Amino acid sequence: MRTTALYQRHVELGAQMTDFAGYQMPVRYSGDKLEHMVVRENAGIFDVSHMGEVWIEGLHAEAEVSKLLNHDASKHAPGKAFYSVIMNDHSGIVDDVIAYKFSPQKFLICVNASNRFKDFKWIKAHTDANVRDASEAWSQIAIQGPNARAIAAEYLGSEILDIPRFGFIEGEFIIARTGYTGEDGFEIFCPNYQVASLWDTLCQKATPCGLAARDTLRLEAGMCLYGHELADDITPWEAGLGWCLNLPKQEPKRRLVGLNISGNAIARADYEVCTEQGDQIGWVTSGTKTPYLNRAIAMAYIDTPHCDTGSAVYVKVRGRLEPAYICKLPFYRRDS
Repeated sequence: MRTTALYQRHVELGAQMTDFAGYQMPVRYSGDKLEHMVVRENAGIFDVSHMGEVWIEGLHAEAEVSKLLNHDASKHAPGKAFYSVIMNDHSGIVDDVIAYKFSPQKFLICVNASNRFKDFKWIKAHTDANVRDASEAWSQIAIQGPNARAIAAEYLGSEILDIPRFGFIEGEFIIARTGYTGEDGFEIFCPNYQVASLWDTLCQKATPCGLAARDTLRLEAGMCLYGHELADDITPWEAGLGWCLNLPKQEPKRRLVGLNISGNAIARADYEVCTEQGDQIGWVTSGTKTPYLNRAIAMAYIDTPHCDTGSAVYVKVRGRLEPAYICKLPFYRRDS
């Protein structure tokens, strides 16, 4: 089992640890609801060092990244990041990633921890560019919430306030204005030997948060999670991610939608979504009762003829058909 460079900090803070993607990671510190709410209302800090960092470099790196990620990387200036997906030969999703463009000859690809080795093998097999996996040497911290930028600027310098959304700067650290919670903030890449000091500094004003809060935050924000909404047999068009591709539009037979559950029942992953007559028309990918919205929500794949917004559906929960209706994603959007 792997640990991040912050493992001892998590233990000292009393975090409950769990196995996630082969790493011992903090699932919670002070409580799921408190950690969720502090990100919505103030600032939370996450150790996301289990994510992978893959560099793609060389004279033709820009063209190779465009091909690998099915995205025109040339339309982005150096210092900009973009979201896209790696696709297999059947249009399924190998992984969803964020690419950081340093120059047309140099890109950093941030991959999911659970897919790190699969992605690296796939990328190496599909490009002639120079590819190296730097994940063992790098750590990553995310600070998110309405006060995250001010807190980070206090310790890292006011120049980071000028970073635009999906922009980044490179200095002592790589500081990117990206995130996975629906809130504003930064993801900070730094060498392992510097991360404990950075963590301690930011923890003076930001609250440590675990994976449980990170999952409910991303669900409220309608963000996909590999292994739930994304998989090797799910296409980007089914997942609503066609917008990030430099490919012709496709009309999928099923679509990812939001579900508002009428009662208090929790729709767990893999629960059936049915018609009133009990015929299955889809399945739940993620569901919970969210702390901020204070209601039961879920994301689900639904057969296209049944997925109009406002349509009534039913989720089978322990044999009972619980009423729900289809809604647009996200469930929560931060005020600008």
